Amino acid sequence: MLHRSPKFYLGIVGALVAAGVVVTLTAAASGVQANTLAATTTKPSASPSPGAAAKRQAYCDSFINHLASNLGKKPADVQKAASSALDQTLADAVKAGDLTQQQADAIKARQSGKQTCSGALAGLRPGGARAHAGLPAYAKVLGISQQELRQDLASGKTVKDVAASKGMDEATFRNNLVNSVKSDLDAKVKAGKLTQQQEDNVLNRLKTGPLPLWDKPAKRPKAAPSPSATP
Repeated sequence: MLHRSPKFYLGIVGALVAAGVVVTLTAAASGVQANTLAATTTKPSASPSPGAAAKRQAYCDSFINHLASNLGKKPADVQKAASSALDQTLADAVKAGDLTQQQADAIKARQSGKQTCSGALAGLRPGGARAHAGLPAYAKVLGISQQELRQDLASGKTVKDVAASKGMDEATFRNNLVNSVKSDLDAKVKAGKLTQQQEDNVLNRLKTGPLPLWDKPAKRPKAAPSPSATP
């Protein structure tokens, strides 16, 4: 009997649910048993507004309606078929010995209640793109290299501390950050990669939303426990 890896079956699952489910696998330390198999959608950097959530739901419904029409089926039949395909594919994986029944049940439990289109439309953020300004943008505004900023953060400093050493308060830093990011976004709008509305929403969130690492130190990785001394 030909054994397939869990990733093989998870790829098949994604296709069977109309490219709608993104399945992630975290392998156990043994590299054989999976301890987490979850169906999930891309998470935004901040909680979506009620308006954006409603728009995503409308697009999701539209996706199901289009798919049903293309197949000559009712929307409810499409959802039912997708759910059945998931169950059947997981049963195949259990039978082949690539998943345990408990792991298969965990996947089904996590997928329960999620619409088929959730993964297919994961990149759709009605009303705006993700407001993302990482270390490169921060370092550019602060006038230092990314390596220097990483070292400062690793030493326990916050972005606020580094900005203060450069004579910038939060308002000044935000203003400089917005101006810096805007030049990049303007180019993307011109290239057709973003709409003007999306750029405006990103800039507005940078102007008024929370700034990651601004006044909170970066999380340090836990040190590995030292091996016990040999008696």
